[in-house]
Amino acid sequence: MNSISKYFFKSTLIVLVGLLGSSCNPEYLRPSLPGKIPIVETLPNQNLVAVNSQIQLRGSFYLGEENLMEVGFLVSPISGFVENDQSVEKVIVNKSDLTLTSDGEYLFEMEFNVGLVPELTKYYRAFCKNSVGIGYGNELSFKSVTSIPTVLTITASSVTQNAALLGGNVTSDGGLLVTGRGVAYGKFPNPTLLNSSTIDGVGSGTFTSTLTGLSSSTLYYVRAFATNSLGTSYGNEVVFTTSSACFGAPSVTDIDGNSYETVSIGSQCWMRSNLKVSKYRNGDNIPTGLNSFAWETTTSGAYSMYNSDPVNYDFYGKLYNQYAVTDSRGLCPMGWHVPSDADWTILESHLGGPSEAGALKSTGFWSHPNTVVTNSSGFTALPAGSRLRYNGNIVYISIGNEGFWWSSSLGLIRRLAINNNLIHRDSHQSIFGNSVRCLKD
Repeated sequence: MNSISKYFFKSTLIVLVGLLGSSCNPEYLRPSLPGKIPIVETLPNQNLVAVNSQIQLRGSFYLGEENLMEVGFLVSPISGFVENDQSVEKVIVNKSDLTLTSDGEYLFEMEFNVGLVPELTKYYRAFCKNSVGIGYGNELSFKSVTSIPTVLTITASSVTQNAALLGGNVTSDGGLLVTGRGVAYGKFPNPTLLNSSTIDGVGSGTFTSTLTGLSSSTLYYVRAFATNSLGTSYGNEVVFTTSSACFGAPSVTDIDGNSYETVSIGSQCWMRSNLKVSKYRNGDNIPTGLNSFAWETTTSGAYSMYNSDPVNYDFYGKLYNQYAVTDSRGLCPMGWHVPSDADWTILESHLGGPSEAGALKSTGFWSHPNTVVTNSSGFTALPAGSRLRYNGNIVYISIGNEGFWWSSSLGLIRRLAINNNLIHRDSHQSIFGNSVRCLKD
């Protein structure tokens, strides 16, 4: 191709690109002859999220040899807009703010006020007008952010003497990544990150926080928090009181060496878990391993493990018949006893009555739409099931759904069920196998 042909080829491409307002601007497309509209490009912002209601719009253009009349941006809430649409906002850049590069390209930018509407997407394109016409750049978009995150605090559960389970829910990240979330807590109202706190991941949604090392019998204030690049927000404040170990008896050990934490509920001192002992207080073994026939016909004390599975024993404790409960050799450690029916009634009254089973139930094991589970008493009841006669057979039933606890009053028990909030007072035959909680004398 000779030099004249190259000249006309280059000129033709320049005219075509100028008419289209293309953002492509390699060397051979720069308008160097008179009579051409500018070639414009909308330049991307490194952060296309408006922070503090402001975003930086950037563009570039090649002017050619015509007079510059106007340069700036067109902004609209609608994609695919044109300049004469009613929704379009035109913003003009001061000509004195243009930067000319060594290859003849002009760069321009401006701070654009997004406004105070969060989560709003807008579209924009750069433009440049000379004495021949207007060139437009490509369309880009940005998203507005005007707030720090929004977070809710989740009510405390699984409260013990020195620990509690809380958490939060980041319902809005404000349009920016939540880089830290957790709970702030302390012994005074309105705790912040200057107090004790947890870190529980990033992003939006629900999270849990485990607080440990707490003081017993202490009121705590908690607020969930979430942080993005704009700052930190706090949720609503919740309060809880850690349970108290029994004065002078924070724990008790049975004759097998099993240790049990204690919890003070009203005027009573209870074990916080079910009994696991395999011997009477005097050291005599309690029979175990009885098959269905032997279990049903015995008139002596005995215990079993649910489905004879040691894993169940370790977690839920043993299931005893009432003969073991009433044996004169004593089932509970020295200074402790199996609670009577009257003892159970005192516990219920302190909680507010037999409709407050949720205050006894350990959280995480009694999930059901009809129940409210808080374990606010610290009793930490588990659904350990029972061994009883069902349809003429001795069977294990209801692990994960119900818990049954003996009283020392003949035939009377307390039962908690997964589908309601009642503390049931039922009757059971002495051969049935139920859990035991010990009460301090």
